[in-house]
Amino acid sequence: MRHIPAGSRLDVLDTRFAGLAADNRWNEAGEPTFYLAGDLGVALAEYARHLRDDVGFSSTPTAHERAVYQVAVEVQAVLDLREPRVRSAIGLAGGRRRFLNRAVARATAHFLRQTTSAEALLVPSIAFLDDPSRWNLVLFLDKLPTDTSSFMRATYYRTVRIGA
Repeated sequence: MRHIPAGSRLDVLDTRFAGLAADNRWNEAGEPTFYLAGDLGVALAEYARHLRDDVGFSSTPTAHERAVYQVAVEVQAVLDLREPRVRSAIGLAGGRRRFLNRAVARATAHFLRQTTSAEALLVPSIAFLDDPSRWNLVLFLDKLPTDTSSFMRATYYRTVRIGA
């Protein structure tokens, strides 16, 4: 799942802003990275968490309408960091809670981006950290074709309203 502001003129699969934000968990600013949520609940919880953490809610929060899309992805190499065996194989001690530390998440993703054939990571949702069935897909765009239609397609799902 992926969402954008309702009524946006941009395509939901537009990647021109991917990886530019300085506060992403799984990439440094400038590393072209695209995030997808495993389900609608994860997409909305992650968005609400960012609103709370990044801009805060005032006593009268504004409403945010988001157009939500289901996104189908076909890539060849995905590493599942929800799995203890995978974390152990790359020498990462500790459980999924390690990824609460943004520096650990970024360093892990950067290492895997540079040293493996992985095109994407399946990572635990920080909003549902104790439930490995709730996840995000982190796509390394620099390892994928420029034409996103060759590996992704989106279908409109619904519009949701968050806040007031």
